[in-house]
Amino acid sequence: MLKVARLYQVALAMFLTIGVFIFTQNANAQTYCTPSYWGHSCTTGPYINWITNVTVGSSSNPTPACPYPTYYTFFSGVNFSMLSGTPTAISIGTVFSDPTWPATYNGGGGMKMWIDINRDGNFNDVPAASGGELFMAGPSSASPATYNATITIPTSVTPGTLRMRIMTEYYQYAYGPCSSTMGETEDYNITILPPLADA
Repeated sequence: MLKVARLYQVALAMFLTIGVFIFTQNANAQTYCTPSYWGHSCTTGPYINWITNVTVGSSSNPTPACPYPTYYTFFSGVNFSMLSGTPTAISIGTVFSDPTWPATYNGGGGMKMWIDINRDGNFNDVPAASGGELFMAGPSSASPATYNATITIPTSVTPGTLRMRIMTEYYQYAYGPCSSTMGETEDYNITILPPLADA
């Protein structure tokens, strides 16, 4: 039988997921950099790598393949949730405006995903496995492409709201979270829920 504490935490997770109650911290108060874009618009050139879908756990946010002229969007109305200490599946879909590009330019572009774990308003480019905030990274050799990973937020992270950033690049993936890019950047809030108590 589950302990009372675990039942409470499961109920809390359900409430947060449907938006009845949101436990927030200071992620929204931070000022995050806005990446710049250089290249072409949707209609004047093929050199763009778009984000088409973001899925965290069982929640998804499909997005248009061409958000020109912004290329950067903070989806403040979309709130994903994760239980700290529990592995969560994340899937990110991308597509090149020119589907022949990945095969003709050194493997094509790529994607990176950061989470501001320490809530300092910055995304450091150190891999999460080494204690950093870069949770996903990889090149793309196909279009469309889907990046899949299972990540775990450490239980040492205070429950509340964290900022997640996803960035694509057309040429390569050795870029930072505030770089000028020939791709797209999307930011999201993620509500981190307290870990479940042991049964």
